[in-house]
Amino acid sequence: MLTLYRTEGIILRVRPFGEADRILTILTRTEGVIEAVARGARRPRSRLVGATLPFTQIQAMIFRGKSLDNLSQAEIVNTFSAIREDLLRTAYGTYWCELAYEFMGQRDPNEEVYLFFLASLLMLDSTDDPGLLSIYFELRFLAQLGYRPALDCCCGCGKSMAEGGAGSFLTSSGGLLCSSCTQSNASGEVLSAAAVGFMRMLLVWDLRKL
Repeated sequence: MLTLYRTEGIILRVRPFGEADRILTILTRTEGVIEAVARGARRPRSRLVGATLPFTQIQAMIFRGKSLDNLSQAEIVNTFSAIREDLLRTAYGTYWCELAYEFMGQRDPNEEVYLFFLASLLMLDSTDDPGLLSIYFELRFLAQLGYRPALDCCCGCGKSMAEGGAGSFLTSSGGLLCSSCTQSNASGEVLSAAAVGFMRMLLVWDLRKL
């Protein structure tokens, strides 16, 4: 017997399936990232047409399946129309959705991350500076998933990095290198003191202040 559950979610990906269906990748509040079939969602008169578009926030009734769930009902909460209607906002929103898909595990619920993702979409829907918002989103989103960049100590020697101090960023280590370690490691991306200070600031700033 199939289990029916109710959840809130945001559509990350949509792809066609069969003649009239869609397969949705959904970031949900209670189930993590899931994939579900929306039967008949590509038919013009389907009640699921509007609720199965990218970025849409929905309240959904879903049947749990072995490999794919089945979307039974969906009520639109927010369409984020300003994101869809602006090419730049759409590009950033699509990038965020890809980050969520790549870094969040299937059926690994994280309500805090879900709420942050939702709050970020709300800001993207209205901000005048989507580029700055996206930098903030990248840092904070990855930090919430355990990938917070190490900005206080050198990843090479462990030396304390002075507040706002310059250095280079080594992607493979996820943190800063001091000036001495930078000289012996050419793969680091050199950052100014201002850039390091900016990253530190974004990691503690309230989203609403952007």
